[in-house]
Amino acid sequence: MINIEQIFFATMKQIGFVIFFLSAVISANGQQLLLNVENIDSKSGQLIISLFSNADDFLKKPVYEKFVSVDQAAYMTIELTDVPEGDYALCVVHDENGNGNIDTNFLKIPKEAYGFSHNPNSKFGPPKFHKAKFSFRENLELTVLLN
Repeated sequence: MINIEQIFFATMKQIGFVIFFLSAVISANGQQLLLNVENIDSKSGQLIISLFSNADDFLKKPVYEKFVSVDQAAYMTIELTDVPEGDYALCVVHDENGNGNIDTNFLKIPKEAYGFSHNPNSKFGPPKFHKAKFSFRENLELTVLLN
């Protein structure tokens, strides 16, 4: 005769094991990268957030990119998800007209606000990769000041 109670408890043990296993996997890869963006001038457009993993690809070929609608002026906090551990440099552009690019004048000087991890001085061109480089191995919170 089949004992319903035994089957129920055996099934619940299996479900519990699966939930435990999945939570262990998620927590092992669940580092959080929070980005605080300050000096947002308007509520229009979007933020283009790009991560670069080496100097050769810096500002050319991001390994991670996220587009976030600007819903408030001055300050926003964005969680970057599914970012593997590694060394990166981060660039944020306030794409006010939403065209997906940073607009420049005839001298190639940006007309839209931008910033980098570690907020290096970038008055005379973009910083070098090593000036904006950071290591992401555990939970991390970065603040980027747009200029």
